[in-house]
Amino acid sequence: MPEVDDNAPIPYRPRDWFAVGALTVAIFCVIWFSYAFGLAGQTIAAIWPAAGVSFWAVLRYGLRGAVAVYVGHFLYSLLMQNIGALGTTDLILVTSAANALGSVIAASAYRRFGGTLQPFASLRQTLLLIFLTAPLLSMIAATAGAPAVSIYNGFSAGVSFDIWQRWLLSDLTGVILMMPLMVALLSWHQEGKPWHWRDEPVLPIAGFGAILVLLFTTHQLAPAKYLNYLTVLLTMPYCAWLAFKAQSRMCLALLPIMITTTMMLELGSLGANTERDFLLVQLYGAVVLSTSLVLLASNAERGRATRALARERNLLEERVQARTAALQAMADTDPLTGLANRRSFNKVLESAYRQSRIGHATDYLLYIDLDRFKIVNDTSGHSAGDALLQLVADLIKGQASDTDTVARLGGDEFAVLLYSRHESEAQRIAEKIRIAIDEQQFAYEGEIHGIGASIGLIVMDANSGTLQEHKQKVDAACYTAKSQGRNRVHLVTSDDSYIEHHRGEVRWAKRIDSAIKNNGFVLYGQAIVPADGVNDGPEQIEVLLRLRDRERRQFIGPNQFLPAAERYGLATRIDEWVVQNVIKTIYVHDAFDANQRQYWINLSGSSIGDRQFVQMLIDTMENSPVEPGLINFEITETAVIGNIGEAIRLMGVLHDLGCKFALDDFGTGLSSFAHLKRLPVDHLKIDGQFIRDVVKQGTDQVIVQSIIDIAHSLGLKAVAEYVENEEILAVIREMGVDYIQGFGIHSPEPLMPSFKDSIIIKSALEPADVNLAHA
Repeated sequence: MPEVDDNAPIPYRPRDWFAVGALTVAIFCVIWFSYAFGLAGQTIAAIWPAAGVSFWAVLRYGLRGAVAVYVGHFLYSLLMQNIGALGTTDLILVTSAANALGSVIAASAYRRFGGTLQPFASLRQTLLLIFLTAPLLSMIAATAGAPAVSIYNGFSAGVSFDIWQRWLLSDLTGVILMMPLMVALLSWHQEGKPWHWRDEPVLPIAGFGAILVLLFTTHQLAPAKYLNYLTVLLTMPYCAWLAFKAQSRMCLALLPIMITTTMMLELGSLGANTERDFLLVQLYGAVVLSTSLVLLASNAERGRATRALARERNLLEERVQARTAALQAMADTDPLTGLANRRSFNKVLESAYRQSRIGHATDYLLYIDLDRFKIVNDTSGHSAGDALLQLVADLIKGQASDTDTVARLGGDEFAVLLYSRHESEAQRIAEKIRIAIDEQQFAYEGEIHGIGASIGLIVMDANSGTLQEHKQKVDAACYTAKSQGRNRVHLVTSDDSYIEHHRGEVRWAKRIDSAIKNNGFVLYGQAIVPADGVNDGPEQIEVLLRLRDRERRQFIGPNQFLPAAERYGLATRIDEWVVQNVIKTIYVHDAFDANQRQYWINLSGSSIGDRQFVQMLIDTMENSPVEPGLINFEITETAVIGNIGEAIRLMGVLHDLGCKFALDDFGTGLSSFAHLKRLPVDHLKIDGQFIRDVVKQGTDQVIVQSIIDIAHSLGLKAVAEYVENEEILAVIREMGVDYIQGFGIHSPEPLMPSFKDSIIIKSALEPADVNLAHA
C-alpha cells in the first residue's frame, strides 16, 4: 500500500472547527446507518461503526474530535430514538460521554506507544491497534455506558453482562472495520489530486462485485443458514488476496466494506436465532478483518523495505555516478587554472585530428610557453607563480571563443585548439594572446613583473603527418619563437628549416636517452701536459665523451648531440653517467697497476644549478674509495656566472675533499674577474678562440698574456687549449703558460691504462676536435 505522511493532531485553527462539524455529522450518519441496515437492535448495537469513526476523529483532531464524538452520539439519541422517560436525557448524556471517553483514552494510549495515522503501513502499529487500542476503547466505553443502559432497560439488580458484552464486541468490530476506510479516505485527501475510477485496479473491484452478488443471491435463495455460512467463507480468501495486493487506497477501502456487507447479510438472515449465532458473526468479522489487516501490514513493511532498498540503491548509484563524474572532471581538469589538462587535451586533439582526416574542418593548434616565468617564481615565490598562471589562463580564455579548447599542459605551458578557422584569423588570435600577456603587468606583494609569451602555431592537417608529428611541429614552432628573440608568434610553413632542426634535436634526445640507459657512450681522454716538457707529476687527462653509432660503426662527437641534451634537460643525466663511469675506469686502471693520473671532468651549467645532482656528486665523492685529487672538475666561465651561488657551494665542498677545479673557456665574457678571488679555482683554461690566432693577432696575444698574468698573480695555473702546431706552442710557452692541450699535443683516444702517443708533438696535424663541455 502506498505510504501516507504521518500527522500529529492539528494545532488549533479556526477553520478546523468546520472539520469537527463535518465529523459530527458523519458520526450522526454512521449511527443512523447502523440502525437503518440492521447493525443495531433495540437493546444494543451488534456492530457499531461509529466507534471507528470516533476513534479516528480523536486521533486526528484531539479533544476537538472528542467534542464531535459526544455531540454526534448525543444528537442521534436525542432526535432519532423514541424516548419518553424522564431519565432519558441522563441516559443520553452518559452513553455519549462513554463513547467520547473511550475514544480519548484509546487515542492517547495509541499515540503514547508510537501509533500514527497510517497504522497498516507497520505490523507493530497494526497489532497495537487490534490488540490494545480497539479492546481498550471498547472496554472503557462498555464499562462506562453499559450500567446506564442496563438501568434504563430495567436491570435493577445490576449491570447486564449481555449488554456489556454486546457493547464491547460492537465497539471492537466497529473500530477494526472503520479504521481502514478512514485511513484510505485520509490518503486520498492528502494526495491532493481528484479521484478517478481508471486510476484504481480493476480486479479488486470486479472481485468485490462478483462475491457480493453471489452472497446476496445465496441469502435470498438458500433455505438453510449453514449454506449461507459456506458462501460467506468465500470472503476470507478474497480479503487475504486484497491484503497481499493492496497497492492502492481502493484495495484498503474494499476490505472493511466487504466484511461489513457480509456481516449485514448474515445478521439479517439470523432472525430469531440464538445469541451464539450472533456472536459467531461478530467474531467472524473481527477475526477475518484483523487477519487481513495483519497480512496487509506485513506486505506493506516488506514493500517499504523493498522500496527503501531501491531508494538506497538508486541513491548509491547517483552518488557513484556523481563521484565518477567528479573524478572524471578532476582527471580532465587542471586544478590550478580550471582549464583542460594534458590528458583531456590529448583526447580533444585526437578527435580534431580524425576530423581533419575526413576534411570536415580546418583547425589550428597553438602552443604557448611563457617567457621570464622562472624569474617570478625565483623572486616572489611559487604562490606568485601560481597566481600568475591563473591570470594567464584567464587572459588566454578571454581571447579564444567558447567553442575553442584551452588547456594547461603543465608548468608554464599552455595550448589552444582553434576550431574551423582561416590561417589569417588563427594568426590574429595568436597575436592577440601574445599582446594580452605582454601588456600585463603582474603585481604581487609590491613586486611588478613583466612577462611575455613565445607561441608556436600549426594547422591540424592529417595529410602532413601523424598526430605525434603535429605535436612535435608545434613544440618546434614555439622553440623557434624563443630562439628568434622570444615574445613572438611563429607559424609553421612547409619550408621551415627551424622545424627540421628541431626535429633533428628531438631524434638526438631519444638517442641520448637510450644511450644513458644502455651504456651507449664511450669515454675518451686527452692529455694535458706541462708546457716546459717536464712531466714529473701525475698525468693530467681531460675526460671527453663520444656517442656510439652502432649502425654505422663509428663514434659521434659531442658537438652533434650536446645541444639537444641541453635543450631537453638530459645534460645532468649525462654528467651523472660520466662521473660514475670514470670512477669505474679508475678501478680498472688500479687493477693494471697503471701510472697515477688525475682526471678532469666537465660539468654543465644545468648540473651546477641542480641541487639534487650537486648533493649526489658531493655524496659520491665523500663515499668514494678513490684517492682525493684523482678526480677534478672543469666548469665553464658562463656556467659559473649563471649559477654563482651554487657554484661557490659545490666548489667549496669538493675542494675541501681534495678535488681541484678549472675555470674553462676563460675570457669569453670577461665577466668573472671579480669572482676569481671568491672561487676555489686551481686552473684557468684560456678560451681556444684566443689560442688559435695567438700567432697572427696581436690583440689575442695581449688577452692571453693578461689571463696568464692574472692566473699567476692569484697563484693559479694557466692552461692553453687548442694547441695545434709548434708555432702556437712556442708563442704561448714564451708567455709563461703552465699547461698545454690540443691536437698538436695529443689526439683524444679511448680511456685506457696508458696512452700510446702522450706528450708527442705530431708532425701531421689532424683536424681540430671541438673540445666542448659534455655536460
